[in-house]
Amino acid sequence: MSPGEDLVREALARLGCEGKGDALRETDELLEADPGRASALVDALLPALARAENGAGAAFLAAGAAFLALGDANRARELLQEGLAQLSPGEGGAAARGTLRLARAELALGNTREARAAVARSIGGVLALREDRLLAELGAVLEAAGDTAASTLLAHFRRERHEPGRETARLEVVGRMVRALNSSLLGTAEPLHAILRAVIEETGAQRGFLMLYADDGSPEGHPGNETLRFELGLSRDGRVLGASDFHYSTTIAAASLEEGRCVAIPDLWEARLPLAAASSAQEMGLRSALCAPLRAGRKRSGAGPDPAALAQVRGIAGVLYVDSPTAASFGEKDAPFFEALADGAALAVRAARTASALRTLMEEAERQRAKRPLVPRSTPEVALQHPYEEIVTRDPVMRSLLELLDRVVVSDANVVVRGESGTGKELVARALHRYGRRAKGPFVAIDCGAVPEGLVSSELFGHEAHAFTGAGPARAGLIERAHGGILFLDEVGEMSAAMQGALLRALQEGEVRRLGAERSRAFDVRIVAATHRDLRGMVERGELRHD
Repeated sequence: MSPGEDLVREALARLGCEGKGDALRETDELLEADPGRASALVDALLPALARAENGAGAAFLAAGAAFLALGDANRARELLQEGLAQLSPGEGGAAARGTLRLARAELALGNTREARAAVARSIGGVLALREDRLLAELGAVLEAAGDTAASTLLAHFRRERHEPGRETARLEVVGRMVRALNSSLLGTAEPLHAILRAVIEETGAQRGFLMLYADDGSPEGHPGNETLRFELGLSRDGRVLGASDFHYSTTIAAASLEEGRCVAIPDLWEARLPLAAASSAQEMGLRSALCAPLRAGRKRSGAGPDPAALAQVRGIAGVLYVDSPTAASFGEKDAPFFEALADGAALAVRAARTASALRTLMEEAERQRAKRPLVPRSTPEVALQHPYEEIVTRDPVMRSLLELLDRVVVSDANVVVRGESGTGKELVARALHRYGRRAKGPFVAIDCGAVPEGLVSSELFGHEAHAFTGAGPARAGLIERAHGGILFLDEVGEMSAAMQGALLRALQEGEVRRLGAERSRAFDVRIVAATHRDLRGMVERGELRHD
């Protein structure tokens, strides 16, 4: 038992609680059963905290939970942050409870973004504890933070969590879903890849596809292109599938779109399908399939006679589809859980489309600005919110850059800085750090072109003592060192393929595992990337991953 747990046990004893189990769990039970005793718990804990030394993390977390019950979210957040900082690596359960409470405090203060980041950090530990009370609390936090798909998925898991042989797998899917939807990469294709990987692994499918209707910007009431098109595909062995591999049961996809729900067919050869559909399934070697609609598209008025037009009216953006060469791989009992996964994928699709539309608007604005001749300002300059002492300039274009910095610095959005070598890209990155909300956190820079391919994992994730020949003492990786601050990816266009994959997976999961370590460590960083290269052209040439 840690010193912090001893302090909590003493405080509980003063309140007449003589339990011998987990001190923080018993604190939760007390506060839930009798919220009025939160004030007495605070009175018992605060004097002990005043004389406490190192290792009092659990006591700070208990005090934070009590202040949360009293409605003092500001004080609760301070104590919870202090408690999490004092926990030792072996106190994973306490960290999960404390981080979930921190998410509740952030929500109470109106900080939805910070709350969702805290949920993403807590999800693995909370699910590992497998306590109904904590799962219910997690679901409530997800719903309050606007993450309705993850909340629905969690609720469905809680209903089926005692199904033999499925609990562990579905726990993992829930965790991946929440991390993907709260990832700093939301708005890219990576969360969709993560969700599809989790779907394939949990269902036992051989392949999975995401199919979307073309987002052609047609006005509401004018359907435009209503043909499903291939978006991405994965195989069970992790291989990325291309359009040439895109063969599927059109019959089950049409049924899912027409009915507006998940459709499962345990055996395509024996189902009552049209002869042509059954023959096609046999030719492709398919025996079972599962398909659910992505309910995220723009609803349209008026419907044509075909399922595609009807899908557009219902606001369906596409379908999530998996199949298997083995009969009875899926059944109707899998449909509700799979449908919840599809809702999560729909949110990721919507975020990616919104991000793409914003990028297009910004690029068009930049093109229009570049066409206008530079003229002296006829109106007084807008007063800057920060001095930006690192950047000295009188140039109107640079002045516009500083005004843009003023708008970006206060957010936690990831940023790409483009410009030729020597134009001060790192100065911009350091200004984002110095004047942003992460100023007290570290600024860690990575020269993406200078990391040898054989050392990518060691450099990014770190290693435990003597994890490999010549490793030496334990060392934190660059990502872990940037926790709470900014990770600056200098010359991101020079990143090797191995580094792209490793970095994207870490950012999507929100966790890193040192080489030789048995457990992962959560991290929270803001990404600032810099490049002098044409990233869009690199993506088109296959030199840089689209996500």
